[in-house]
Amino acid sequence: MKKTKFILKPISLLLVLSITLLFPTASNASSNNEHKVIIVFKDNANQRAIDQKRGKIGHAYKNINAVSMSLSDDEITQLQKDPTVDVVEEDALVHVDSQIIDWGIAKVNAPKAWSSNYTGQGVKIAEIDTGIAAHPDLQVAGGVSLVSYTQSYDDDYGHGTHVAGIIGALNNDIGVVGVAPNANLYAVKALDNTGSGYISDIIAGIDWSITNKMDIVNMSFGTTSSSKALEKEVNTAYNDGLLIVAAAGNSGTSSVKTETAIDENDQRPSWSSTGKEVEVCAPGVNILSTYLDGQYATMSGTSMATPFVTGDLALLKQKYPTYTNIQLRSLLDKNILDLGTPGKDTFFGYGLIQAQN
Repeated sequence: MKKTKFILKPISLLLVLSITLLFPTASNASSNNEHKVIIVFKDNANQRAIDQKRGKIGHAYKNINAVSMSLSDDEITQLQKDPTVDVVEEDALVHVDSQIIDWGIAKVNAPKAWSSNYTGQGVKIAEIDTGIAAHPDLQVAGGVSLVSYTQSYDDDYGHGTHVAGIIGALNNDIGVVGVAPNANLYAVKALDNTGSGYISDIIAGIDWSITNKMDIVNMSFGTTSSSKALEKEVNTAYNDGLLIVAAAGNSGTSSVKTETAIDENDQRPSWSSTGKEVEVCAPGVNILSTYLDGQYATMSGTSMATPFVTGDLALLKQKYPTYTNIQLRSLLDKNILDLGTPGKDTFFGYGLIQAQN
């Protein structure tokens, strides 16, 4: 039987990738056993002591009696004995070590939910995608590989890691933070290293999510093919209590919550889907999130809007643990900022999702 294959197309999603290196690296100590140091003098700089050293001066400061240089071990020892020298100290590396709250996180009011201690704690989220790569800003609770060439659910494409960061990048001192930073992320690798996969693998991913009692399933991909088997699996998951979140235009079933993307000015980009299937909208343009090799990247697409909805549902699930998936879905649809035509419309659905405080 011929398999129907769908493709996650970066062009069709306008998946604009621009690697953002948040932490620039600095060179290590120079070769030949040299070290970058800062020499602080007791009074005026001892020019003679400096001239006798082979090291190259980095900075000669105007307002303090100090210079920076690259020196050998022996030269450092000599300077430390010089009576005019106060101290010779290591020219240590410094780096940016702060966390960014990206515009989309602020847009959906996630920080207000965090202030009430709603962070997605205890909520199990299956992300059916290209996997999730190891990253200092992510914690993966587990997962499974459903592709044929590897048993690892590690991401070898980048898309899944980016989506994971939007859902649940850790609230620490580095990088970015996700909507639900304490949610339990599970990597369900059903797409390969080109961003492609088979419907049969997606069905297997949803099946795995039911068996392993996930609360929410995130599906940031699309297909032009209709599948009765996929629709049946989605409906089975929904009837079993799971929340299924997918990019607008990808579902074809009422059991899936679909959303469209907006930019920072609440405008819908031309590439974002429209139609009666659109239920809500979420940020999806120039979203900064985690990426391969411990890096960060900016991407755009309905693929980026989907995890914002998933994260918001995780916050609601923590706040209302006894609510059914139907109740949580209804609650999310009511906590919105209405955009466009009053009420539900084909461009923004009910409106922009808003986290409860």
